[in-house]
Amino acid sequence: MSIIRSNANTPLNENNPSNLFNLLSYLSREQYGDRPLLYGQYYNAPVRDMKEGKAVYAEKNGKYVEISHKPIYIFDPQFCTIFPRMFSSEGSHVMSYKDWANIKGTPVESTNQRGESEKVYVPTFTENLRFFFRYQVGWMYLRYFMWNFAGRQNDIQGNMHNDNLKGNWISGIKFIDELRLGPQDRLPENISGYKFKHNKGRNTYFFLPLLLGLAGLFNHYKKDKKNFSVVMLLFFMTGLAIVLYLNQKPFEPRERDYSYVGSYYAFSIWIGLGVLTLIQWVGKKFPGLLSGVLIIILCLVLVPCIMANQNWDDHDRSRRYTSTDSAYDYLNSCAPNAILFSMGDNDTFPLWCAQEVLGIRTDVRVVNLSYLSADWYIDQMKRKVNDSDPLPFAMTSDKYKTGTRDMLYVVDRVGKYADLKEVMDFVASDNPETKTLPSAGERIEYIPANKLSLAVDAKKVLMNKTVTAQFADSIAPEMQWDLGKKKVLYKNDMIVLDIMANNNWERPVYFAITVPDENYLGMEKYFRLDGLAYRIIPVSHTNRDGQYGSIDTQILYDNLMNKFKWGNVTDPRVYIDENNIRMLSNFRNNFSRLAEALINENKTDQAVKVLDKCFEVLPIEQIPLNYWALPLIEQYYRAKQVTKGNDLVNKLFASLTEEAQYYSRLNNKFANSIDPEKRMCLYTMSQLAQITDTFDQKDLSRNITNVLRGYMSTSGNEQ
Repeated sequence: MSIIRSNANTPLNENNPSNLFNLLSYLSREQYGDRPLLYGQYYNAPVRDMKEGKAVYAEKNGKYVEISHKPIYIFDPQFCTIFPRMFSSEGSHVMSYKDWANIKGTPVESTNQRGESEKVYVPTFTENLRFFFRYQVGWMYLRYFMWNFAGRQNDIQGNMHNDNLKGNWISGIKFIDELRLGPQDRLPENISGYKFKHNKGRNTYFFLPLLLGLAGLFNHYKKDKKNFSVVMLLFFMTGLAIVLYLNQKPFEPRERDYSYVGSYYAFSIWIGLGVLTLIQWVGKKFPGLLSGVLIIILCLVLVPCIMANQNWDDHDRSRRYTSTDSAYDYLNSCAPNAILFSMGDNDTFPLWCAQEVLGIRTDVRVVNLSYLSADWYIDQMKRKVNDSDPLPFAMTSDKYKTGTRDMLYVVDRVGKYADLKEVMDFVASDNPETKTLPSAGERIEYIPANKLSLAVDAKKVLMNKTVTAQFADSIAPEMQWDLGKKKVLYKNDMIVLDIMANNNWERPVYFAITVPDENYLGMEKYFRLDGLAYRIIPVSHTNRDGQYGSIDTQILYDNLMNKFKWGNVTDPRVYIDENNIRMLSNFRNNFSRLAEALINENKTDQAVKVLDKCFEVLPIEQIPLNYWALPLIEQYYRAKQVTKGNDLVNKLFASLTEEAQYYSRLNNKFANSIDPEKRMCLYTMSQLAQITDTFDQKDLSRNITNVLRGYMSTSGNEQ
């Protein structure tokens, strides 16, 4: 079926399993990359050599032809180990490895890329196992197991070691939970803008399902060891065996409890046998049918009914349309026939659903940057799909096939801004001279400039409304940007640059606002915020405070006030979980930026409408206030809406005070683990005091400052 479907050239055709070799790659999950299992490198292992690996085949003229080989990297053996668990060199992963495993390391002498000798600390095997047991087994399996059979603290995703606020397992038995997680009474309503005390993901089962399952497990082992071994094998192979095989890295994009559902089913078999065990035990003590009936009723009340009661509210997705409505908003942030770069599954799949199932904005070509490193996906971008034209890039398939130009080193041979079209022609060339560095004589794939320019046709960008008439005088004769400190570009970066070089300002090009900064390739000073996407326009803008993009108030006002949908968030019956809160915070930020731009244009009445609309469609009761509410408060004050501003200040200050009070009750065992949240709480409070002081709300500012000083002094930090 996969092969038949793929050969039908459906609009979504992941991995293109249209032939045997593509099918093998698809079934082998090669798109998710490789990771060492029995022997391999630590995260700081230097590459010493590279050799050809498995051949890559393509179908040509009815035959399978070898087109390249996958590279195999040879690492310094001093940095390799059996059963490697900490292998990713990504910066955030390395930080997390050190946090979870408390890495001190063993010093070894190594040679760096410049040929210099240096001392490097290699993790010990004990530290390697510590990460395995603490994170991969404890956090990424046993915690999920306990969610299902003991209880769950909340639905806030946690990643750091000893974080006692986010996503832990919990039982509902106070003294046990307090030993692990700190005080469980007088919990704050909100933590860092997420619901905490009344979080619907807080579910407690008092260990009852776990105890029933353990009773069934031991009785099963006692009565029938052979049958027990079958269920135990199922439990292991769908649980811990997956942990061993996946070798998961830190900072997963979402909770992965669904990966182990088979082992929960296996344990549920023992829960059923636990009921039988209980019936048999009570039957011996109290013979008769009545005892069995009472036990069954008791077990139904104490386990399934409790679990249904606890879980129903956070599993109920009825009336919630945030996924499809946000996809609608992303797509309608774009002009007709646009190219929209997105990143990852959470961003992209709702967009595809909106287009393929609901028929929304099928003229927009959604380009998943995560997939754009795969030749099969680049091939698909050359096809017209629905109402979307093929992407405008020049590279042919032999230029980006697997094993070819997977990585480009950034080598600035020009020393000035180089025309992007000429640079990409150089990259695409197969001339040996374009693959050789004169200084070293090495044969490598590289891009010969880190400063790029792109010519601008002012008449065309005005005619096709890339730039509106009011900004005509600001159009740059050419875009100029640099790649910053990037040492390497990957295939997806290369294709993005090729699209920019060959688009000739014909089609609108956007980045979704959730795309990571490093994927902007330095073009962010030419962004314009049009809603949930940044449009690339030839008008330079100075970004500040981590906020990207200029604002055309007419476009953004029309989108936010007239076009966008809000997922039925205002309905109090709708459950807004962590993912939704994080997504909807982007909307609040856009409202505040639009209000600020309108006030700067002396359109105060419109700015007030924008601010009021923000809290009308995104009510505080559903999406708690946090740090990102500060700009909204500031714009209310700037618009002379002092009462509305003060109301928000009081609500946010009350929430922050309750949060700080909870932190102050934690002893040293738990205080260090919540330090980031505590710092953010106090920092937000300090900014609140500063804003109220700036806008002459002296009583409010004085009250906030006094409370803040009290908490700062008790925490030993007067800064």
